[in-house]
Amino acid sequence: MGELPMTVNRKSVAIDAALGRLEQRFDAVSSAIVSGDCAALESASFGLRALALEFSSLIESSRVADVAPAPAAARLRRLAQGMVFQRENLARRLACVERTLHALVPGTRQATYGAGAGPYGSSARRSGAFSSLAA
Repeated sequence: MGELPMTVNRKSVAIDAALGRLEQRFDAVSSAIVSGDCAALESASFGLRALALEFSSLIESSRVADVAPAPAAARLRRLAQGMVFQRENLARRLACVERTLHALVPGTRQATYGAGAGPYGSSARRSGAFSSLAA
């Protein structure tokens, strides 16, 4: 039974180190979102995904109740809340990019009502209520 605390301690250290790497990559994604650098965002987000998968497998392989101390759980909660903010910021960035694209290239806009109109509007469509007109 003397082996159990050492095993728990090693797993706790491994979880702490994995959380540190995850936080660093998370910060890289956040800074890439703020800077608007698409290449850096793509690279950082792929790295974050890989580290999240690695961390998930580490947690699944160990018993979380025995290994994860309260500070690690708090750090993990902060990361989860931060990802919600990142997702919202990405949605804002997408809206900004779409508005800019529509301003620069008006042909990329989608029609609000019906199919796309030509340069002078669309022709009237028949409703199908009347098959012929009589005057």
